[in-house]
Amino acid sequence: MTTGQEHQLQTMEVALERFQPRIEALQEAVEAFQEHHGDYQALRDFYGSEAWLELHENAGLGEACGVLSQDRLYDLITDHDHLLGDLLELVSIMYSHR
Repeated sequence: MTTGQEHQLQTMEVALERFQPRIEALQEAVEAFQEHHGDYQALRDFYGSEAWLELHENAGLGEACGVLSQDRLYDLITDHDHLLGDLLELVSIMYSHR
């Protein structure tokens, strides 16, 4: 084996050792995300609904309730949309290099 081949082999071994745990972690994260995505859908549908507005208007000042916070739910929806864009971009890259 030449020095160049040995270097290439070592480089590819390092790449495998770096990438394998990440693909496994991503698979686990995707499964967990899929399992709980219904929660997001329910929150998205709830936010701004008549029920949400009524609860929001009638909440006591001292009550801590994140689901009635406009900013918190809006940020969650925005984060979801940004993640969706990132995933679409990643899928495109992954698909084109398969």
